[in-house]
Amino acid sequence: MKKTAILISMMLLLSIATGSVSALPKSGYGVLVVDSDSGASVFIVEERINFTAPAWVELPASKEGENYTLIMEINRLRVKIPVLIKEGLTTIVKVKSERIEESMLAKGASAVEVQFGSPISLPPKLKGPEPALECMAATYGPINGRGLVFELMKNPNGDGYFLLPNGTPVEICGEYYLAEMYGIEDGWASVGHFLNWTTYVPEYRKIEIDSYPEDSAVLVFGASYNVLRTPIKLFVPIITNATQGYGFDMNGRRVDFRLNPIQGYNITLASNVTITGGLAPRISFIVNPTVNGAEIGVNFTTLTQAVSLNIVYGLPPEYRNLPNGLESTSEGSSGVEENRGNAENNTPLNSTLIITTYPENAKVAIDGKTVCAGKCVLNLTPGEHEITGSADGFVAESRGVILAPGERLILNLTLSPYPKFEVVSAPEGASLYIDGNSTSCITPCNITLTPGTHTLIFKKEGFRDYRTTVRANGGDSGVISATLTDLSGRRYTLDPRIKNHDDIPKGNSTNGNSRGFPISGTVAYVLGGLALVTVAVVIARKL
Repeated sequence: MKKTAILISMMLLLSIATGSVSALPKSGYGVLVVDSDSGASVFIVEERINFTAPAWVELPASKEGENYTLIMEINRLRVKIPVLIKEGLTTIVKVKSERIEESMLAKGASAVEVQFGSPISLPPKLKGPEPALECMAATYGPINGRGLVFELMKNPNGDGYFLLPNGTPVEICGEYYLAEMYGIEDGWASVGHFLNWTTYVPEYRKIEIDSYPEDSAVLVFGASYNVLRTPIKLFVPIITNATQGYGFDMNGRRVDFRLNPIQGYNITLASNVTITGGLAPRISFIVNPTVNGAEIGVNFTTLTQAVSLNIVYGLPPEYRNLPNGLESTSEGSSGVEENRGNAENNTPLNSTLIITTYPENAKVAIDGKTVCAGKCVLNLTPGEHEITGSADGFVAESRGVILAPGERLILNLTLSPYPKFEVVSAPEGASLYIDGNSTSCITPCNITLTPGTHTLIFKKEGFRDYRTTVRANGGDSGVISATLTDLSGRRYTLDPRIKNHDDIPKGNSTNGNSRGFPISGTVAYVLGGLALVTVAVVIARKL
C-alpha cells in the first residue's frame, strides 16, 4: 500500500515538474500566446512567422524585452499590435474579433486597419460655440510632402468642412474658390483664388464621422493631423475622370487647373482611449466617394475592451494545450495532402508562400513568370526564388527568398509610385528636356520620372539654357524650379510668395503670371494702384 502511495506521489511530482518545465521558455527566449476566438491568421513581422490563432510561439528575447509587431487578419481587417517579449516570461495577447467588428460603423466605407500605438494629444476644446470662419480656408496638409495635398475650408453655410485637393474648385459664399499649393522647404504655401466663373466644379459628397465617448478622437487624413475633434462632417469632391478646366479671377486673369481621379479617400480616426500598456487605437477607413454619402463611427470603449495585453511568469495552465504555432504549416487541405504525399515518397516537402501587395491589384511574378495578382497563396518547391511585383504607375519591386522544406512564409510587396514633380520656371513658358530628349512639358507643368538621376534642361527663346540634376526615388514628389537668365545677363526669380510668403522684392522681374498672383510687370505706381483696388474689393466683400 505504501509502495503504491509512494509511486503515485512520485508520478504526481514528475508530472508537475514536467508541466513546469514545459510551461517555461528556454534561455534567451520568451513566449507569445495569441488567444483569438476567430481562427485568425497571425504574422510576426520581425521573425517572418505565420500561424493560426489560438496558438503560442517562442521568440528570441532579452531580460529588458524585445519589441515585435503582431499583425492579425480578421475578415479582411488588419489588426496591428506592438508586443514586448521578455526572456523567461509569457506575453498574452487576447483578441475578441466579434467585439472589434461590433465597435465600428461603416456605411459607404470599409474599415481596413486597426493599429495600436501611442495615444494622440487631442486639441483643446473650444469654450462655447466654434467661431465661424466666413469664407476662409485653413491648410492642414500634407506633412513633409507626403500624402494628398489639400485644404480644409470651413463651411460658412452650415456645419462641417470642405476637403479641397490641390487645385479643386468649389462653390462657396456665392462665388467659386480654388486654392493652389506649392512645395516649399518646410512645408507648403497656398495661394487662393476667388473666381467669377469656372468651366467645371465637381460634385461633393458628405461623410459623417463620429466616435464614442464623445470628443474622443480626431480626424487624420493622409499624413496630416487635423485639429478637428469628432463629430465631424466632411464634404469631399467626386472626381472619377481626369478633367482639365479654367476660370477667371476678379481681375480677369485666367486660372488653369487639372483634376486627377480620386478612387477613394483614406480617413483615419485616432484616439486617446487606451488599452493595457497605454496603447491607443487608430482605425483607417477607405471611403468610396461615388456613393451617396458615407457614415463612419467608432466606439472606442468597445474596441479597447476587445484587445488586452498581459505579461506573466510561465505558461498559464489554460494555454498549455494550445498548439505551437511554429509546428503548424498547413494553409489548406489540398496543400496538406500534397505535402503529406511528398513526405511518403521521401521527396522534400513543398513550401507555402503567402504574398500580399500594395497596390492590391499588383501582378506577381515568380522567377520571371506572372502567376497571380494581389494576395496569393502559392505552393512552391523549396529553394531560392525571385519574387517580383509590378503595377501601372508604380516602380517594380523584386525580392529574393530562400524557402526551406515545409516552410510557410508571408511576403509583403509594397510598390512605390513613380516620382512625380511639378515643374515651374521664372519666367514661364520654358521647354523642358530630360536626359537630352525633348518633352511636351512647357512650364508650368507636371512630369513623371523613372527612379534614378536625370539631367533637366530648360530652354526658352531669348534666355540662356538652365541645367540641373535631379535624383528621384520611388514615391518622391515636390516642385522642381528654375530661374532663367536672359541674354543680357539679367536673372529672373520666382515669385517669392511661392517659397516663403514674403513680399516681392523691389527690382525683381516677374513675367505675366498666369498662376493667379495679382502682380503685373508694370511701373511702381500701377502696382500700388492695383494693390489698393484689390484691398478695397476684399474689404467690401467682408462687409
